[in-house]
Amino acid sequence: GHDVTFAHQPAPFPGAGGLEAATEKYGLRTYTRLHLRKHWSWFTVTHDFIRLARLINRERYDVIHCHLINDHVTAGHAVIWSKHKPKIVRTNHSAVPMELDTRTKFLFPKRTDALIVRRRNATKG
Repeated sequence: GHDVTFAHQPAPFPGAGGLEAATEKYGLRTYTRLHLRKHWSWFTVTHDFIRLARLINRERYDVIHCHLINDHVTAGHAVIWSKHKPKIVRTNHSAVPMELDTRTKFLFPKRTDALIVRRRNATKG
């Protein structure tokens, strides 16, 4: 089995049927001390990568799995600053190529160990 910690923002309205209920149902530990904002902010990314680097060193994760560009950048910086060096896996859910911008150039190829891509035709019935 796998020992999984699900890092996410605290739910604005915790309650039955929410994210907390799902993580509890599947026995996942959660970590809610990161901002993990969808929109870019140097302040929140810096805050998050410092906390994540500390968490990586404490928990000694093997893999960090990212789903969005900002959490991927956060993980990339955290691994640079941490003593323990987990692999970084990114999932691209959009089924279209990622934009080649400064953040993407920072992440590929040195700070991404695997990329999972949803194929457009895989979603057709």
